[in-house]
Amino acid sequence: MTTKEPNTPDQPNDPTDSSDPAASSDPATLADDRFIHGLLGYIHAETDETCDARVERAMKSICSAPRGTHARHRRLLSKMVPLATVAMLALLTVSLLIMSPRPTAGAMVEAAIEATRAAPGLSYEILAAGREPGDEAHPDESHVIGTLDMRGPFMRVRISTPSGEDFVMGRDAEGEWSLRRDGSVSRDNARRAAPRWIDLGESTVLIGSLDELLAQLRDDFAIETTARDTAGGTQQITASRRAAPGVPGPDTVFVWIDPDSALVEPPRDALACKRPPRAGACPAPA
Repeated sequence: MTTKEPNTPDQPNDPTDSSDPAASSDPATLADDRFIHGLLGYIHAETDETCDARVERAMKSICSAPRGTHARHRRLLSKMVPLATVAMLALLTVSLLIMSPRPTAGAMVEAAIEATRAAPGLSYEILAAGREPGDEAHPDESHVIGTLDMRGPFMRVRISTPSGEDFVMGRDAEGEWSLRRDGSVSRDNARRAAPRWIDLGESTVLIGSLDELLAQLRDDFAIETTARDTAGGTQQITASRRAAPGVPGPDTVFVWIDPDSALVEPPRDALACKRPPRAGACPAPA
């Protein structure tokens, strides 16, 4: 029986030994392997310390500030960009304030109509300027002559006339109605039977809902806006009738509207009549 001794460093390699990779390679392949191995010799010298040092040098190069002309340009650009941005924003804001459309008087009336119809519940006191009957001590004070209650499309108005009688009319789900003198409800021609305006001698008072009044102002009157008395106050709308004097109702109507809510301001829902003097001065606002 014959045994084969393994190859040792002091013995030549056996060409038949398949464990030697060079034994099955041609000289060209062996030369290429040795050349590549020589080029990658730094692998044998690479350690964790050298790798960390190389990474640290790269990070310092990235974080260091640039120098020279490019650095000055970049610093100048970093200062000018925020200033230019602020200037552009300021110019844009001023342009928007100047060019933003102002609400016209007609637009305010349209908004007041929609706000009045959509409001969940409104209650107004109807005031008459001037002294109450028999009150000579306070000739310039206003006094309440009636109330106007509105809730969505429903409305009720109560007016105390100088004769001592109360006039009551309204509008519900079935339509318009008014109270007769005996207290019964009349629905037949309630609007025709009721006066549109009640002349109290010193003032003329509207009988109806505010949205209908505003719609009438939009159609039959020339509307102008008066500047506010104070900042944040109401906006006064002055409506002058386009038709010739003598038409039933006042020739001029004043309405105060809150620009924020577009609702007619309750304390000052005054209506004024301007017409030729009749038995003295023109009636005072109501």
